[in-house]
Amino acid sequence: MKQHLRRAARSVALSALGTVSARPKGSFLRAIYFHHVRPQEAGKFAELLERLKRDADFVSTETCLAMLKGAKLIEGRSFHLSFDDGHHSLLEQAVPVLKRMKIPALFFVCTSWVGVDSNVLTWEDLRKLQSWGFDIGSHTRTHVNLVEAARTGKLEEEVAGSKRDVERNLGTVCPYFAWPFGRKRDINKIALEAVVDAGYQACFGAFRGSIHAGVTDPFQIPRHHLEAGWPWKHVRYFAYGHGE
Repeated sequence: MKQHLRRAARSVALSALGTVSARPKGSFLRAIYFHHVRPQEAGKFAELLERLKRDADFVSTETCLAMLKGAKLIEGRSFHLSFDDGHHSLLEQAVPVLKRMKIPALFFVCTSWVGVDSNVLTWEDLRKLQSWGFDIGSHTRTHVNLVEAARTGKLEEEVAGSKRDVERNLGTVCPYFAWPFGRKRDINKIALEAVVDAGYQACFGAFRGSIHAGVTDPFQIPRHHLEAGWPWKHVRYFAYGHGE
């Protein structure tokens, strides 16, 4: 009961904050990500993206990194979109929306999960996504906490091993990584060094924040977690950086 009341109170508070929060002025670059887009959420997902696209452009991972490094100016308002875990529902519910709206996206997959059952994407599915212009990145092999992996000597297997899995199965370089759970306490210096040593170009977290040219670490890129079933006011509040 207490947990239900806390969720209800949070929902009311976010709706109020989303109503009164002003649209951001000036330029920004923010990374946003989803996990699922369930069948009953497909229409809501499309509506959320349409609303966000009215105020901002969606940029590719390559462009996002160029902006982060200062090779391309952050002009206007921009979002980078990604998805974690490789749920099969994304292929059926999210991808048609992305293709129709011409929105680039990056899909992070746990390579030991690929194709294990009907709930996750197969390598053939991922090859289709790649052929349609979407990026595929690694989310480790088994969705392990990297601090724990460092302690147990499994970093190479989870970090570099998952990169090899993607490259072997898709026949392309895998330059992007997102660490599971995504909080700053879920990765440490040893794990970050393993990501760099594996040859990744960028590493994404799941903590809130804007991306600033020449300031944001390309191996600790903040992302705002969103869900397709959330009310627009909640999405608006976080996507526009008010929850940082």
